[in-house]
Amino acid sequence: KLSEEEQVILKETYNYLDNCLYFYQDFQMEAARLRLNNYQVGTFLLRPSSDPNYLLSLSVKTSRGTTSVRIAFKNKKFYLDSDPNMRHQLPTFDSIPSLLHSYMKLATSVHKNRVVFLEASGRKDTPISLKKPCLRVVGSLKHLCRLVIH
Repeated sequence: KLSEEEQVILKETYNYLDNCLYFYQDFQMEAARLRLNNYQVGTFLLRPSSDPNYLLSLSVKTSRGTTSVRIAFKNKKFYLDSDPNMRHQLPTFDSIPSLLHSYMKLATSVHKNRVVFLEASGRKDTPISLKKPCLRVVGSLKHLCRLVIH
């Protein structure tokens, strides 16, 4: 059962997603793969997770195609799902925007190849590189300004 504070955080998250131009409410993995197919490496979108234990999935165009990672929420924090043995080493975040901004910043840092996807095949050599969101629609100038400010 979620605490009151966790319920507030999730309510704020859903409000954010309602206005988020790169949240695709009706997408599953295949739709995300098709949507990101013609975009550059590092383009990403958010979508609901197909696993009921997770709120969201982050789908990203990589050098090997599109892959997705679940976003977990526990103890009032968001984090990318990972190998259970490595989970304690991953950063946690107060919000989805702070998680995304951190990984976008990482993509341009000297440490950009240190965080990799753990693929179903067992491969661990595809860097998590978030560069820009794949927008559903081009937002109004007012909406885009609000996104930049917040």
